[in-house]
Amino acid sequence: MPITDARCQQAADRIRELGLDALLVTTAPNRRYLSGFSGSAGSLLITGRRRELFTDGRYTVQASQQAQGFGIHIASSNPALRAVEFAHDNDLKRVGFDDSDVSVNLFRRLEAVPGVKLAAAGGLVEGLRLTKDESELALMRRAIKIADEVMALAEESIKPGVTERSVAAKINAAFLEAGADGPGFETIVAGGRNSARPHHAPSNYAIAPGDPVVVDMGALVDGYHSDITRTFCAGGRTPGFMVVYDIVLAANRAGVGAAVPGASCAAVDATVRSVIELAGFGGYFDHGLGHGVGLEIHESPRLSTRSDDTLASGMVTSVEPGIYLAGWGGVRIEDLVLVQDDGVEVLTQAPKRMAEGFT
Repeated sequence: MPITDARCQQAADRIRELGLDALLVTTAPNRRYLSGFSGSAGSLLITGRRRELFTDGRYTVQASQQAQGFGIHIASSNPALRAVEFAHDNDLKRVGFDDSDVSVNLFRRLEAVPGVKLAAAGGLVEGLRLTKDESELALMRRAIKIADEVMALAEESIKPGVTERSVAAKINAAFLEAGADGPGFETIVAGGRNSARPHHAPSNYAIAPGDPVVVDMGALVDGYHSDITRTFCAGGRTPGFMVVYDIVLAANRAGVGAAVPGASCAAVDATVRSVIELAGFGGYFDHGLGHGVGLEIHESPRLSTRSDDTLASGMVTSVEPGIYLAGWGGVRIEDLVLVQDDGVEVLTQAPKRMAEGFT
């Protein structure tokens, strides 16, 4: 039985609980999660008994191959509009929809279909995706293993005189050679002062001796992502670098240890932030501690001071504290962890210490 059968049944249960007749799914990650269909255009209509996929003629063969158990409809108009028209034709009167995804223009077209009342149901499928099943974890483990291996190549490539872009190019090529579908997001290689910018885009900056170099990357495997960050010191560690590095490493370890079932994400963030604050660098960690990873590189749960999320067994989240000092650079160490009832599993295994005499 396809794993999507169980997921669709869970969705159908939630549909009934909300008093809906059907659910319209338009976001690509949710569509893929429920049907397996990876095309760029399409909508699903899920009921207690029916599963329908509406797409266009480019995906006739792909849809029939990937969306096992779904009725396939090739729409001449907008797939979402065709799905709502189908709901009307089959007396499905109350239809939930991804309100965080549907534009005002599209909503007006959908609500013009007679006899169908639309109800906001954003978050329904995302709630199912919060915890990962074994098939999802298997794909993520493959993506993580590839990223771990490529991180070793990145460390070897970081030498004084090489550019950020050249290191990033080697990383991206290595993902493909290792069997990934490619990088899961824009690879970050940030040297020197650039490493104080958490989302720096690789440039032609030539890495200098003693530079901190932040490498943030992840592989994509069958729609699932990995995410890992390590920070290196070009040409060998320096005392100043190690002061900052050791604080961030301690914060990372505190976050990993705190990521247990039942912990509030805000409390985990606070635990890590306190380590950095006690070391005197509280004003230099200015982003959230982490985020869920799966079909999207950033998804729930969110680990931040403003998060209302609570960790549960089966969730996969990043733990990525950092310290960023303008004019010098930054250090970030990121791991992916699997929250479990019997203990946190650190999924990313690339060393957190550089090869030069580190343990």
